[in-house]
Amino acid sequence: MIHVFCNPEAGSSEEGCHPAEQIRRLLAGDVVVTQTRSAEHAQQAVRDAAADAELVVAVGGDGTVHAVLNGLMQADTRPPLGVIPLGTANNFCRSLGLPLDPLAACRALASGRRVEIDLARVSHGGDRSYFATAASAGNSDRVMDCVTSQHKQTWGAWSYLRCALPVMADLIAFDARFSFDDGPEERASLWNVIVANGQHAASGMRVAPRARLDSGVLDAILIADGTPLDLASLTAEFLAGDYLQDERVDYRTFRKLRIQADPEFKFHADGEELVGQPFEFEVLPGALQVVVPDASMSPDPTTAL
Repeated sequence: MIHVFCNPEAGSSEEGCHPAEQIRRLLAGDVVVTQTRSAEHAQQAVRDAAADAELVVAVGGDGTVHAVLNGLMQADTRPPLGVIPLGTANNFCRSLGLPLDPLAACRALASGRRVEIDLARVSHGGDRSYFATAASAGNSDRVMDCVTSQHKQTWGAWSYLRCALPVMADLIAFDARFSFDDGPEERASLWNVIVANGQHAASGMRVAPRARLDSGVLDAILIADGTPLDLASLTAEFLAGDYLQDERVDYRTFRKLRIQADPEFKFHADGEELVGQPFEFEVLPGALQVVVPDASMSPDPTTAL
């Protein structure tokens, strides 16, 4: 049985759940399509369906993928995951090297291969959840608070830039305390922190160019606060693709991270808001099987597994 979970209101797409019909035609076997009403509904529906599913397919954006993979991680059995992108950014698909065209992604489901990827588990405020690509806190969280569903419908990926400009003009410094891999506590005044499993975040930006979904570690990018000139330099280096070399960037790989800050951090993980300090991140190597394009059809060999 193939279970397809579709968000009919994903991102700025007008596709609706039409790709589900392509899946019916391209994949042999019984296909059951469920239109999700909320993240909670999607997670519960995935948990209920996992026991008799040979494949689970998320049709939507990163929020839909986040809900479906959390449902899978809560289930007793964990079938492979396929993704048809219909969102604004589709960061999971970018990091995985999946086609961003829905029809091409449907074909990749039919002829692709299955690989294991890592996931990140985050514990916070008595809750626990999982994410596939990246979580960020600090001033980036202020940007995410600004981006609404209406912004995405109207502006698409440009909605992130539209919200970033006023935040960049008034950056806040966060007094952060953190420890890596159960080591000693450190302190730093930060503009931003990124915890990455994949390379892409926000509007499809390549924020963690060294991250891989099968590396067995997570990437941490801590950006120290500074002057307007530092911001201009960082922005130029980011656009050039080499900002990790900047002296204000502390880049590390790790298996566990505990972090909190004043003002209080609030993370967005794959676009979903997480609250409740302290935050504890841990990598789960090979936690999930996903369907990826055959190597010969991968659209981006630099990021594909």
